[in-house]
Amino acid sequence: MIDVAWNDEYCIGIEEIDRQHIDFIKLLNRFNIVFCSGSHIYLQDRILLEISKYFEYHSVSEENLMIISGYPDMEAHKHAHDIFNKALEGKRYAIKNGSINGSDIIKHLYNHWFLHHTQKEDRLFAEYISKKGNQ
Repeated sequence: MIDVAWNDEYCIGIEEIDRQHIDFIKLLNRFNIVFCSGSHIYLQDRILLEISKYFEYHSVSEENLMIISGYPDMEAHKHAHDIFNKALEGKRYAIKNGSINGSDIIKHLYNHWFLHHTQKEDRLFAEYISKKGNQ
C-alpha cells in the first residue's frame, strides 16, 4: 500500500482549493484501499471514474477562480488540467484491459499529478492571488 496522506504543507492558501485537494487525497486513499484489498477491476474502475468526475469539478472550479482574478497563466493551467484528464481516461482504459496495475495509477496520481501540480502550478496561482490582494 502506498502512503497517500494529506499534509498541511500541501495547503496553497486558497481555502476552497485546499478543501478540494483534501477531498482528492481522500479519493486516492479510497482507490488505494480498494486496489490493495484485491477488489474487482470493475470497482477499481468505478473509483477512478469518481476521481475523474471530481477532477473535472475541481478543474472548472479552479479555472473559474482564475478567470475571476484575471490570472494571466490560466490557459496554460487549463491545458495542464486537460492533459491530466486525458491521462486519467487512459489509466481507466489500461486498468480495464490489464495493462497497468493500481499501484502504478496511485503513484502517477499522487506523485506525478498531485504533488507536482498542486505544489508547483497551483502555488503560482496562489502567489498571484496573494500579490494581487496586497496591491
